Amino acid sequence: MINDKEYVEQSVTRSLYFLRTIREYCANINLSFYVSDLVYSERANQIQQECERLGRIIVANAGGNVSPDAFTSGIFLTPYTLPLEELTQKLFGIEIATDITKAEQDLEPGTISTITPEVVAQITNVDKEIRQILEKFIALVEEILVKQRSNLLFSTSYPTLFAFMIQQAKLYDTELERLLAREALDPIYVVNHQFLYNTSMYNIATFLRGYIDPSHTEQIEKSDQFIRDFSNLVMQYQKAPADPYLQNTLMEYTSDLLSRFNAFVETLLQGVLSAEIYFIVEPAFLDNMYTDIHYFQYILKQAREQEANPY
Repeated sequence: MINDKEYVEQSVTRSLYFLRTIREYCANINLSFYVSDLVYSERANQIQQECERLGRIIVANAGGNVSPDAFTSGIFLTPYTLPLEELTQKLFGIEIATDITKAEQDLEPGTISTITPEVVAQITNVDKEIRQILEKFIALVEEILVKQRSNLLFSTSYPTLFAFMIQQAKLYDTELERLLAREALDPIYVVNHQFLYNTSMYNIATFLRGYIDPSHTEQIEKSDQFIRDFSNLVMQYQKAPADPYLQNTLMEYTSDLLSRFNAFVETLLQGVLSAEIYFIVEPAFLDNMYTDIHYFQYILKQAREQEANPY
């Protein structure tokens, strides 16, 4: 069981990361439909506004309540988040909650010293409300996906991307469910979690490969290599739960692969901002994938620390 301090710290950390993720997914959905199907854009926009409202509540209470490790990990925002949000606003004419990003830039990390019942109750209510939002979001994207795959709906986003959004939202919901139940991480949960995030990395590499202008052959070749690497890693993780030695080996290899993937994606973001690389997706969504890599690195680091200090 996790205590109140651990519950609040983990809840705030995950909410700051995942609420931004869901907001950016909603922005992608909002931009994915033509006039005849704008009802889906409108529903996504409503969910995005709910995430923004809760995001402002979390940011307002996050000062001094986020560990330095989480704060510097790049899971909340990166040096490219605000510039890419502003570029997205300019190119697409949509409103993005840049006030949340600016407020996050001003946050100070810290360690919680005192947890009151009122704070626990507030965070618990926010977690429960987020789960309700996730339920609506998953239902929306599943409806889009079923119609898209049946030739009843056209979108400028791939079905595979919508399936990815559903997977990520369900991962978030699983983490909230664990936190609300005050369950500590166990080895099987950790390995399964890493397997799912390796699958996410494979998908991200595939999306980058599909969205980039075909003239960028060097970046395409590198994306192809990362697709192969993560595909191989996913298959290895499927064998890992029965072999603790293999688990440790995979964590080290995964960490190295993520570092290389992180550096590669950073060069892509820099290329977008300098107008040297072109993607057929909104720039803010590229930063979302970049923070996904950081989040996987963050949970790997947590797993290694828990393994080194189990008690």
